[in-house]
Amino acid sequence: MIPEERLLWSAIIAQAVKDARGEGGTATGALPWPGYDAKAEALEWIFGTATGFELACDFAEANPDLVRRIVLTPPFRTPRPAAGGWSARKAKEAEQQVAQIPLAA
Repeated sequence: MIPEERLLWSAIIAQAVKDARGEGGTATGALPWPGYDAKAEALEWIFGTATGFELACDFAEANPDLVRRIVLTPPFRTPRPAAGGWSARKAKEAEQQVAQIPLAA
């Protein structure tokens, strides 16, 4: 298989993983038609009995069991900065400085 085809199959699998984890940006009722549930479709494709997913993994040279494990792993969330943290103080200081600038008459 040529590298471009491998990349295409890898992208298809990556999108399915995002959809299955609810991170794909495709909400229920969005494309391709109203009532379409991308998450349910992706989960069915990845964990269903059809062989299409494993064939796609074969084309992408990916381990289907590892991909399934990735789908089941909780997403990593980066901690948000505290509301009174350094960036919040700097933003407040900048707002105060802007407020002190005299307006042209």
